[in-house]
Amino acid sequence: MLITRRSLTFGALGGALASTFSLPALARAPKLGVQAPGYYRLTVGSSEVTILADGFIPLGTKLFTGDPSAQSVLGADTVKTSVNGWLINTGDRLILIDSGGSGLTDSLGKLSSNLLAAGYALDQVDIVVLTHLHGDHCSGLTAGGQAVFPNAVVRVAEAELAFWSSAENLAKAPEGMKGQFKLIETKLKPYRGAGRIQTFRTGEVVSGVTAEPAPGHTPGHTMFRIASGGAQLLIWGDIAHNAALQIPEPSRSIAYDVDPAMAVETRKKVLDQAATDKLAITGAHLPFPGVGRIVRIGGAYGYVAEPWSQSI
Repeated sequence: MLITRRSLTFGALGGALASTFSLPALARAPKLGVQAPGYYRLTVGSSEVTILADGFIPLGTKLFTGDPSAQSVLGADTVKTSVNGWLINTGDRLILIDSGGSGLTDSLGKLSSNLLAAGYALDQVDIVVLTHLHGDHCSGLTAGGQAVFPNAVVRVAEAELAFWSSAENLAKAPEGMKGQFKLIETKLKPYRGAGRIQTFRTGEVVSGVTAEPAPGHTPGHTMFRIASGGAQLLIWGDIAHNAALQIPEPSRSIAYDVDPAMAVETRKKVLDQAATDKLAITGAHLPFPGVGRIVRIGGAYGYVAEPWSQSI
């Protein structure tokens, strides 16, 4: 390259300009350290459904039956398992299905705060309907012995409440199960004292929300079908605790099933119905937000998560 006085002059000028207009060092963005609020909103006809994350529970894979073992299939001793609830705004009523497992583990208890983050208030809930009375579904009813949902009526399947309220069943229960009876009594107490416990059997709980029995996991385990304007969403509660295990192999039960054989039979019926009718389904323990479809794959079933959407 030929160096001339002209090139030297412009080179020096460029260096001066660069030093004059040098850019400041980029600031490093701070880490926020906070997870996004756990709610997911979609419409089912004219109803608005907000799915609320309560957190997760570490579920031991040894709790599942089956060969090969769940541990070998999933490659872990425990799996982080979602706990979800549902807030249904019909326009006339605000209905919460399941209240989460507040107080059971440090990784649970976020349902109420996510309800607030979703734009609602705890005292706006008119009805709390429970799929069943296991702790991860009913523990969020109270905090410090007080009702978390002060204006709500709590509705439970008649068979479910009768089972867990029975002194005879408590006496016959294994030692590891007796604590569940006491927990339920404690969680229902402030609502019972205010005369705000009601039971149901089957059929419409409120307009647009229909109860469908799904026994086995517990005697009164219940699913709820949201139907509006031709759209449907089946909230199936605990039909499956692990999609990777129990949907392709519905004969796998879990130690928490009160009647394992019936739970398996119910799961097979529900999977067949969901696949045949192409129902949108959502479950308490499907990975949040837990909305998807059941498909047939050969002679088995598979779970396909619904993509992000504002409606079913």
